[in-house]
Amino acid sequence: MLSGICTYNDVNRIEKGKRISDELIRSIQDSKFHIIVLSKNYTSSSWCLDELVEIMECHKTIEQTAFPVFYDVEPTEVRYQDGAVGKAFAKLQNEEAAGRWRDALKKAADLDGWEWKTSFDGHEQAKFIQKIVEGIFLQPHFISRSVGKDLVGMETWVKNLVSSLETSSDDVRMIGIFGRGGIGKTTLARAVFDHISIWFEGKSFVQNVREVSRRSLSGLTILQKHVISDVLNDKNIVQRSVYEGMHKMKTIMGSRKALVVLDDVDHINQLEALAGELTWFGPGSRIVITTRDMHLLKSHRVYSEHIHCVNPLSGEEAVSLFNRCAFRSEIAVQEYEELSRKVVSCAGGFPLTIKVLGTYLCGRTKIYWLDAINRLRTIPYQEDFKGLELSYDDLDDYHKEIFLDVACILKGEKVSEAIKILEGSGFNAKIGLKILEQNSLITIFDDDKFEMHDLIMHMGWNIVRSENFIDCTERSRWIREDIEMILVRELDSEARSIKLEGLDLDLAIVMKGLRKMKKLRLLYVENEYRKWETDDVIPYLPNTLQSLHWPGYPLGCLPNTFQANKLAYLAMVQGNICQLWEGGERKVLNKLRFLNLSGSKLSNLDLGMTPNLEELYLRECNDFKELHVSVECQKLEFLVLGCPKLTKLNLGLIPNLEELYLEECNEFVEFHLPVQLPKLSLWMEEIKHLPDSICMLKHLKYLELKSCFLLEQLPEDLDRLECLEELHLTNCKFVMLFFELFCAMETNDGRQQWTDEAVKCLLETCLEEIGRIGRNGQSLCRESWVIVGKKLKEQFHMDLTQKQIRNAFDTMKSKYVGWCYLRNKTGNLYNPETNMFTLTPQEWEDFKKGHPRAMSLKTRPLPHLDLHIAVFEGLSATGGNQWTSTQTSGVSSSPHVQTLQIQDGSFHNLENDDGDSHEQSFQNGDEVPTNNKAQTSNDMKLGPTKRLKPLRPPLP
Repeated sequence: MLSGICTYNDVNRIEKGKRISDELIRSIQDSKFHIIVLSKNYTSSSWCLDELVEIMECHKTIEQTAFPVFYDVEPTEVRYQDGAVGKAFAKLQNEEAAGRWRDALKKAADLDGWEWKTSFDGHEQAKFIQKIVEGIFLQPHFISRSVGKDLVGMETWVKNLVSSLETSSDDVRMIGIFGRGGIGKTTLARAVFDHISIWFEGKSFVQNVREVSRRSLSGLTILQKHVISDVLNDKNIVQRSVYEGMHKMKTIMGSRKALVVLDDVDHINQLEALAGELTWFGPGSRIVITTRDMHLLKSHRVYSEHIHCVNPLSGEEAVSLFNRCAFRSEIAVQEYEELSRKVVSCAGGFPLTIKVLGTYLCGRTKIYWLDAINRLRTIPYQEDFKGLELSYDDLDDYHKEIFLDVACILKGEKVSEAIKILEGSGFNAKIGLKILEQNSLITIFDDDKFEMHDLIMHMGWNIVRSENFIDCTERSRWIREDIEMILVRELDSEARSIKLEGLDLDLAIVMKGLRKMKKLRLLYVENEYRKWETDDVIPYLPNTLQSLHWPGYPLGCLPNTFQANKLAYLAMVQGNICQLWEGGERKVLNKLRFLNLSGSKLSNLDLGMTPNLEELYLRECNDFKELHVSVECQKLEFLVLGCPKLTKLNLGLIPNLEELYLEECNEFVEFHLPVQLPKLSLWMEEIKHLPDSICMLKHLKYLELKSCFLLEQLPEDLDRLECLEELHLTNCKFVMLFFELFCAMETNDGRQQWTDEAVKCLLETCLEEIGRIGRNGQSLCRESWVIVGKKLKEQFHMDLTQKQIRNAFDTMKSKYVGWCYLRNKTGNLYNPETNMFTLTPQEWEDFKKGHPRAMSLKTRPLPHLDLHIAVFEGLSATGGNQWTSTQTSGVSSSPHVQTLQIQDGSFHNLENDDGDSHEQSFQNGDEVPTNNKAQTSNDMKLGPTKRLKPLRPPLP
């Protein structure tokens, strides 16, 4: 499955004496590839021969391919049924189907395949299997899955490139992909990366090397950290300079077989910083470089035979791609066929241009088509942008503004953040970005990212330049090369949106320049690592600002002259701001919707100054002590607090809060949350006790506990969370506390006491039912549980569901397993008279890790030992390693929890409503069951197969 190959195995699916099933026939027909393992005894099975006949019938089609593996037999033996193959076939040769079987065997033997020798050692066997998988990977039908349905002409390119990479070779190799912008270099590199990345220990796809490296002085450092973090799978890499990054790559990456793609490289210093020498990478590593500069590859000593030049699409390929975009079909509508060819002829074989034109004309009448063809023929020929502007021209003025903001300001930003910035500027951003995507101007991905091709970005820049070719101050936005000149000269500017990045100017000059901007609505500063000098600076921000993004803001407060009465979005992450206004001045920000002051020096905040706030981020605010909610905040829905000094929190006046994240808030004395809160995440490494008020959140559906290392006790009334659906435990060392907790979370009336007599009744009844009906696997039959429930209700008035009874049964089983473990553990003192054990405190702690539900053995004996032995001895006489461990099956007894996710913890055998186990993992010291369903995992999702809904994109 990791390689993208799903397999079907019919082991144990066909009863003896029966023909192959319809299910197996459908599986054969639905498969793209068939691997036939032909052994000496293969021909003795009519099932196998019937399968072979079906496979060879399917092999006749173009879409299906069969590969024989001759397992210790010669192809000639299969072809002519000689030798051991013939001997095995002898008993079936008089069957009615023998003729069809012989024909299928001959056809299979004539196919290209692989020969397996039983003399292969383990290393040779592994190489043999890898060779088979690689052979399938290079098949056109498999490659086309990596390429994508909307991309044409790539299958051959991918196959050739994969072949040249020779992933099974241990040498380190650099591969170059060269071609013009928009020709498909990135698409090709991504398809190859997705296709072969499973063969590598570490992998990194680094997009937009040219753009990121130029964005700021630390651009190359950021890219180096990207590569190192990806290859080593370590997000905590600390790096301060390019030289330090080069040193780290030389010293710590050489042990890993890595696949690295460096996309859109345009300068030798980028290659020297990111892939300076082959010796930086481990044996078998591959470095793929895409660029528009052939000489750059040769300068970096990439061998000519490893450089692939991507050419424009051929005529038929171009038409096919255009038809897919314009008609959603391989074939054009007949009356548009000639027009399609005319449009395609104007695109020069460039996939990006063809896709944009096809999307633009999709669903339009002939009048639009003829107009587009005339415009394409009369536009001054700019090969890079030819045809792209039609899609822009089709936008209304409103969405043109969004496009230009994205192209000039927001390219590279997260989707969620771009939406907030644009909404702060007054746009309906969600719909706007969707329209840009529908016009093929951007591509939005599921991981909160979007892409805009460089050609489309530069087209946006050209459109801005065309607003006034002579006077750049008259343009609506600033292009990078104009910024310093405008600021230094303190020119009046008509700019509505500007992006300041990579500047080497004093803060005083920037502030003076901002005074000249009377229409500025969006200011986006990207000088996060710039150390601004604040002496002699007169701060200023235009009152027209609606969105302000300035990470590393150098001043302690906003300028007093800044009225901010239009400001809707404010983000000053990792800045020096310690109060919004100097001297405690109170200016109510009525329009502010999004506020992010994470990493700032802010000490307090009064939400009465932001009555319409919707989202507030205060992460890593180490000086923050008080969040004052002086008025009801009806619109605040999302709140993140990472404030170690925060001791009081009263959010009762925030009735519509949807999501609350508390990180490193370990000093709480008072803690009041809105009872309607549906989602809560706690990340508190030093907290020992959770606030009892959590139990009052009757509408809580999602609860996450993350890195709560010191937590000693959970609130006893946590089972009152009657709406809880998802529980996430991440990096929690106290997971065992949840075992007993969830055993109690059955129903509101599920707190009935299990007396010794009730336990005896349950065990005696179970024993009777085992003798009467028998077991159902490791448990009792459903009918038996009904009878057990009736007896408990009659004798002890215990009104329990079958699931509650089974949970109690599993708890007893867990205690018995723990008792067996202690009884058989040499060196421990066992008193048979009292049925008690004498262990040291440390031994009890060690026992608790593996048997948390059996800790009652420390203070009281296992009751009715004879009945426990009689009921469970057939399952485990030596400590429980003959049955499926159920030490935490109590989790499933909660009527509310639908999804349980644990990372870096352990849980066992969670059952669904039908009693079927899903996944398991085991702690050190557990008896690992022989049940072959058992798995180990450090990152699991347990419970019914309900996909976890992401709360929202990752926090900024």
